[in-house]
Amino acid sequence: MYRITLFIVLAALILTGCQPTTSKSEYSTVQVCKDLALFKTSLEKLKNMDATASLTELDAQLSVVRQNLMNLTQSAANMMTVDLTTLNEAITNLVEARDQLPDDASIQEILMSLEEEIAAVSKATDAANTNLKCVN
Repeated sequence: MYRITLFIVLAALILTGCQPTTSKSEYSTVQVCKDLALFKTSLEKLKNMDATASLTELDAQLSVVRQNLMNLTQSAANMMTVDLTTLNEAITNLVEARDQLPDDASIQEILMSLEEEIAAVSKATDAANTNLKCVN
């Protein structure tokens, strides 16, 4: 019995020593930075869409941007120091601006019309990145 107890204690000590020593806050920061990087990538893909893309492709990429924002917002919810209000507002403005454009507009016209909103989202993303001190 003594050997089994000793073995369990030693196994627990070994396993505890092998686990990463990151705190929940550090893990949250890492996750938020990962989600922020994915968000930035999806935004870049939106900005750099080819003029020959279809409206379906444009709206699909905009959906990816929205989903990545939701993921970012969820991971940031664990951190009290992360404020994504400006980023959320910029995305809302981007989506609303897209919704106001006619469906018969070309991709090039749509992207040109959305340049200001996309720039605002990029700026808000960069500010969040700076606040989190994420490594790019």
